[in-house]
Amino acid sequence: MWRRALLLLAAVLAARTAAGAEDPAKAAAARRKSYEAAMAAAAETLDRARQLPGARRELALQALDLYRRASQDRPHEPDPHYHSGTVYADLLHDPARAIAAWRQVRALDPAYVHDPDMSFKLGIELSRLGRFTEAITEYDRASSYQAEIGRPDVVLGNSAEAAMGAGLLDEAIRRYRLALAVPAIEPASTALHLFGLAVALDRDEQVYASREIMRRALDLDPHRASMEPERGVFFVPDGDRHYYDGLAHLHAGRPPEARYAFEQFLAVLPGDQYARRARAHVAALAKDPRSRITPVPAEARLSDIVVPWIVDRGKVVPLIRKRAEALRACRPTVPPFGPGSRARAAVSLAIDDRGRPMEAQVDGADRAVKGCVYKRVAAWRFPTAAFRSGARLSFAVTFAPRARR
Repeated sequence: MWRRALLLLAAVLAARTAAGAEDPAKAAAARRKSYEAAMAAAAETLDRARQLPGARRELALQALDLYRRASQDRPHEPDPHYHSGTVYADLLHDPARAIAAWRQVRALDPAYVHDPDMSFKLGIELSRLGRFTEAITEYDRASSYQAEIGRPDVVLGNSAEAAMGAGLLDEAIRRYRLALAVPAIEPASTALHLFGLAVALDRDEQVYASREIMRRALDLDPHRASMEPERGVFFVPDGDRHYYDGLAHLHAGRPPEARYAFEQFLAVLPGDQYARRARAHVAALAKDPRSRITPVPAEARLSDIVVPWIVDRGKVVPLIRKRAEALRACRPTVPPFGPGSRARAAVSLAIDDRGRPMEAQVDGADRAVKGCVYKRVAAWRFPTAAFRSGARLSFAVTFAPRARR
């Protein structure tokens, strides 16, 4: 299956054997040849990993081994460490090892050619670990490369989010305003900055300013699609999204949904630095008779189905649609689902060539909904004939009140 990569690996081993020659010049040339062969084999292995989701982890680990071999041949070269960091971050979802690899690049070459991109990536991975002060430093470093950074508003917005995570609300507000002053490539980025600014202002108890900013955000993005995980957005700590949803519902005039979201935030993060403010919202909403949630029937609505060309779409898509209705059981039930409420789960399945899920990932919604959806989709089975090889499928399920007729 990976014939060329295996041939390149054989070349690596042969070249490394030749590197043991006594002639220093020949040994250096052999090590360079071995290095180049290992880097080429790693690149091809990663191409395969992206094409074959079912074998992604195994191939990613093979690529890392090749990068280690390359680094042994030429210890002064930063490229193997840079690419290793990308594998850890993008394919293995291991922020700590990604950070260690990229910092090794810095140790070898402080002026590394890919430092602008690497600084931005370091900010992201440090944020995932809650190391917000370090993340801000990396985002600032990325911002200093003005000509090389294609999305300066995103860098500023990410640094603002890190500042809020660090409890630096004044700094977060300042950075969000700077991000909004930079022309954005797409409206979704502007909406995301506005949502963040509204939350920062609310947590700083600037109520009227927060309300105005939130209304601007909802005018751009009424369903808060800019915050969905499919766009690469994540929240640290896990569960912080509930606060954003609660504030959006509050200023959109939906007291039941606002109360529910803030209560979810407190259920997941009772000791969070912003829990006091969330409790204040819940207490105020509890006095509002409109915040009582009236149960209504809910249904699961399927959308954003992505099936690769190597899969028999005619056999797979109807099965997904049929089984999605059974996911109604996963709708939030405590407190009961209220009118206008929405919960969205993004599902990604790595299917092997026998039609069985090898890996299931569910993002979005609250912890109970995610766990329920995961348990059900991980047990799904598809016709073997529909899969010529492993593949990754994805779709979204939105739980919403059933339309009245």
